Amino acid sequence: GALGIRNVLALSGDHTTVGDDPRSKPVYDLDSTGLVELLRRMVDEGVDLNGNKITSPPKFNFGVAGNPNADPIEPEVLKVERKIELGADFVQTQAVYDPELAERFVKEISHLNVPVLIGIAPFKSMGMMEWMIKNVPGILVPDEVQSRLKTAREKGGKEAFLDENIEIFGELIKEITRKTKVNGIHMMTIGFEWIVPRIIERAGR
Repeated sequence: GALGIRNVLALSGDHTTVGDDPRSKPVYDLDSTGLVELLRRMVDEGVDLNGNKITSPPKFNFGVAGNPNADPIEPEVLKVERKIELGADFVQTQAVYDPELAERFVKEISHLNVPVLIGIAPFKSMGMMEWMIKNVPGILVPDEVQSRLKTAREKGGKEAFLDENIEIFGELIKEITRKTKVNGIHMMTIGFEWIVPRIIERAGR
């Protein structure tokens, strides 16, 4: 059932003002916590939100988001705890650019005993980096990362900028996997997936 879908990430999503269509409207029928509860009922009880029986219940693994960049971190941990208590199977984080923040987050939720995937998001261009810093909630890019990428772009153009991405994010993966017991890395390469194997190679994976 469910068109062969096996994994679901339950998100509230960003507000519609972040998008590019001024006609879009926010919908508040469910938040991410309510979605987790719905998914648990579908999988474990075989019913929908109204208690109606589902003929062929899905067999989802469903996860929730976490933001290692949150400051203070305690409210974020409480939100993740609540979703795990409701039945979520794993945690997948927002993009992280600082291995220390990834390490802190993994330690803070280690008592939940669920798999954790750390998200990273390389930058295709300076414009993309600047846009994400300005518009994407929960993103925190250290000055050092910004400076390295800006210098590479100014001195060597687009190719040098992408090469510096490979260096930075390969190093980041290496540090995160060295410092934490993270279960995996979720690499978000928007529009330039070809860079993934090169970053993995740089990370020595």
